[in-house]
Amino acid sequence: MKSSLWLFALMWMFITPWASAAISDAFLQENDERLEKVFSSIDASMPGLEIIIYKWETGDKKPAAEMLVRYFRGKSFDLSILEPAYIPDDFTERADAALNDSYYIHGDWITVPKSTHGGFNWDYRGQSEDKEIAWTLNRHTIFPILQHAYTHSRREPWKKLLNHLCTDWIENSPYPNRITFSAQWRPLEVARRVLNSWVHVFYGDTAILNDETILLMLSSIPDHADSLYQHASFWGGNHLLTEKIALLAIAAAWPEFQHSQEWKADAMEAVTRQLLKQSYPDGSYKELSNHYQRVILANTLPFLRLIEYSDPRFRQSPVYERIELMWDFFAGSMNPGGFGPLSNASDQDENSVLMLSAWKHFNRLDWLGMASHGRKGILPQGNPSRYFPWAGQVFMRNNWSQAADWIYFDAGPYGTAHQHIDRLHLSITLQGKPILSDSGRYTYQPGKWREYFKGPRAHSVLLLDGQASKQGPCDVKAPMDVAFQDLDQVIYSSATTSFHPAGEPFRSPVPWTRHVLYDKRGFAVILDELQVFKEYNVEALWQFAPGISPEEAQSAVRAHIPALIEKQQIENGREKDPIAGFYSPNYSQKVPSVQISNSFSIKSPTTIIHSIQHPESNPITILSPQSSDSGEIHFTVHQDGKMIARGRIAAYPKTGLLDYSGFPTN
Repeated sequence: MKSSLWLFALMWMFITPWASAAISDAFLQENDERLEKVFSSIDASMPGLEIIIYKWETGDKKPAAEMLVRYFRGKSFDLSILEPAYIPDDFTERADAALNDSYYIHGDWITVPKSTHGGFNWDYRGQSEDKEIAWTLNRHTIFPILQHAYTHSRREPWKKLLNHLCTDWIENSPYPNRITFSAQWRPLEVARRVLNSWVHVFYGDTAILNDETILLMLSSIPDHADSLYQHASFWGGNHLLTEKIALLAIAAAWPEFQHSQEWKADAMEAVTRQLLKQSYPDGSYKELSNHYQRVILANTLPFLRLIEYSDPRFRQSPVYERIELMWDFFAGSMNPGGFGPLSNASDQDENSVLMLSAWKHFNRLDWLGMASHGRKGILPQGNPSRYFPWAGQVFMRNNWSQAADWIYFDAGPYGTAHQHIDRLHLSITLQGKPILSDSGRYTYQPGKWREYFKGPRAHSVLLLDGQASKQGPCDVKAPMDVAFQDLDQVIYSSATTSFHPAGEPFRSPVPWTRHVLYDKRGFAVILDELQVFKEYNVEALWQFAPGISPEEAQSAVRAHIPALIEKQQIENGREKDPIAGFYSPNYSQKVPSVQISNSFSIKSPTTIIHSIQHPESNPITILSPQSSDSGEIHFTVHQDGKMIARGRIAAYPKTGLLDYSGFPTN
């Protein structure tokens, strides 16, 4: 056996040109322990690796190291299995800025100082001491940007910087071999680094990587895998799903390691179990955040491609059907601009972009039609509105065009993470123009801004004596009690929660039912029913989308019980307490947006009525008696001196639209 190995080695030496200068003796000496880990972790039974491992074990280390580098330089991995690495349009500017230690993170340019060892400060949190900055640095998103820039122009400083950063990180970020929240080895950062950087850099344009850098990366791959295998986020959530998908990616990209099959089996089992556990049967992700549903779905595509690459039978598994339902929820929630709602902690994410990638995998031409506003594919048959009973979320709309009307009514659970205090919130777009919006997430840093953006005053809800209503349960075992009716002329939905006024522990809760009617002629009627039997102050908060002026806001939302209004307050970017009137399109970014607060004083059961229209529409007036002994709410809608609709709603014991008759408007 040994003679045949030596013969193979001699043949290799004669037919393979050496680049001995690429790996120095000093490097081998300084990194002997790391390289020993590489060679002891590789499966020597794989074709092409037996002789390499044999040479290392018999002390011929430099040729073995060079042969291993050559093996991986000659190997390809289909990067289209993964999601593309993020390459911004200004990649040249960002690559040049990195030469001066400047990085674009969460909307700001941040200059990273040197560390105590004189290298890169991987723990740097910026002047705001935001740990999200350090976590982002350790995802190594600059690596693919430097590689992409180098591929286009072959500028040596970019190559030198990438090799320096990679080497510096590996040499100064020892694997702790335990669960940790450090910037370098928090499991989610390990996963992001694998999925969005390392695999792409290792198997992309490898001309940018030095031989020694390749060996150092190989020495760190088993640590990355072990971190995701043994020390992943035990609490679950979107972190664990992302981490296990990254572990599967390692197993697929580097099957040469002895434990790759164990990593693969663990990842497949964990992702399958967690996807079923962390989502509802209607396809909603239990955090009930569009942003984090997007995070999970973006990772399901490489997960499905990785699985089907090795096991096509996976299409018949229950989790495959659940993943399709999750994509269907994601598609059905899109507003006319193609963006998802800013539910719970979310950014302004463009759902349609991901849908344009996902439809092919499931052969869903209706998703393509929805994402392209009917320009491609086919539009779904039937009514375009969507009701998701487990999520307790209603999406009313009249069509799939960019000029459509769209109403998002959030009457569901609180969510298992990243929650906002916003039960019964409304976001509304009319004729393609965003009118009401959630405020976004802005920051996770503790303080007044985090409290504002996740609190009720950043949402279109009611407050009773300044207090928020009771939120739904974090998790539910059955669909939420939400009424939904989609009829020819109108769409109706309602849900009930309650207030527990401060300082009144022995008083019965105050029920609050919000009735939402969307007349398909392009306006909404909101009836907020409160069962009170003593005097309270009620604030009706309306959070407007950016770009809506105060004048437009007053035209768009009108109260129809003017005798009760005690005060109307309009804010637009108020930074003093109480903060009011801000919108966050993306993490760490905020802009002023109009907020209207209508205050009412009530002391008996009352229905507060608002109408919501496009600012340029002819105003409507809504008339209704303030009480009804029959347990019903009656109202009429008037425009230009004519009655254009009459409605009747069951208020208790069970809500529902009993009758709605629309009359011609001309």
